[in-house]
Amino acid sequence: MLFIPLVGLIVGGPMSMWPRIVLDFLFYFPQTSFTTGALASFLYENGLPLSMALHLVRVGHDGAKDTMLNQIDTFITKWTTSSDCHLVTFWNVRLQTFVWLNGPNGPRNEFLVHPYTTGDANGTVTGFDVSKYTAAIQ
Repeated sequence: MLFIPLVGLIVGGPMSMWPRIVLDFLFYFPQTSFTTGALASFLYENGLPLSMALHLVRVGHDGAKDTMLNQIDTFITKWTTSSDCHLVTFWNVRLQTFVWLNGPNGPRNEFLVHPYTTGDANGTVTGFDVSKYTAAIQ
């Protein structure tokens, strides 16, 4: 089985169902603490094992540096061992909405209701855009 379809199977849907911003963070945007944290939370809480998450970032993010991979490893390790709730939000691919990432002892599928929305997270743009980079990424 090919790696990318396997990732989609584990995460709960193909990359066309992933938020566009996550795809941009994975394939295009430069590495920052914010982009790395967003990628880590998305991959971790959608069920991708750490080793596969690191491999996906290494393959997908052109020029992924060891610092980026170490940050992802650190975030995921911290979340795995934390007993805190409401650590960060992430997009749940299966539910197609934002959910709180809670520690392993916290409640699951605790939906995020943003104060500036009506609670409908379906306004999130998913899939690849039509930029010149899309063909290369796909």
